[in-house]
Amino acid sequence: MPTSAIGSCDPSPRPALLTTPPPALGRGFTLIELLVVLVILGVLSTTVALSVAPDPQRQVKLETQRLALVLEAAMLEAQAGRRQLAWSADAEAYSFWEAERSDLRERLWKPLTEDERFGRRRFGAGLRLVSVEVDGQSLPPGALLAFQRGDPPLFRIALAGPGGQTHSDQLIELRGTPTGRVDIRTVGNP
Repeated sequence: MPTSAIGSCDPSPRPALLTTPPPALGRGFTLIELLVVLVILGVLSTTVALSVAPDPQRQVKLETQRLALVLEAAMLEAQAGRRQLAWSADAEAYSFWEAERSDLRERLWKPLTEDERFGRRRFGAGLRLVSVEVDGQSLPPGALLAFQRGDPPLFRIALAGPGGQTHSDQLIELRGTPTGRVDIRTVGNP
């Protein structure tokens, strides 16, 4: 049966279609791809470095919050009548003291050295004690700030950060309130 087709009939053999892909050539990375990877690595390493590096302002804030919480705990123990506690400090460190039970009219105070919460501790984050006032009266360095049953003492503890002042040239104050709380305030340079 006769057939018809459009096109040319070329008696020469046609090359066969490739059914397999050509062998892969050694393809490398382009310059753009390498630059993108380097930028991503740079951003990630910067993020990690900033999150791991200590932030002095954050450390000062954490240390003052820790001191405020420990002072509140000492006031609560004294208010509950568990034991009479006192706090003292010099420029570099602070300690808690406990009143010994005795028949003497004057209390004998012993330092709490074995107590994990109230043991002697250096001011962290480069903080230094500037001054302590109790009921408006200045307390000399090393004198005791006593916590006992009854109304909590109204005190003001002024601290300075590394380099003389905190990073914003301000002092940090811890103030005892009539409710037994300790407020933290940042005040201007006196």
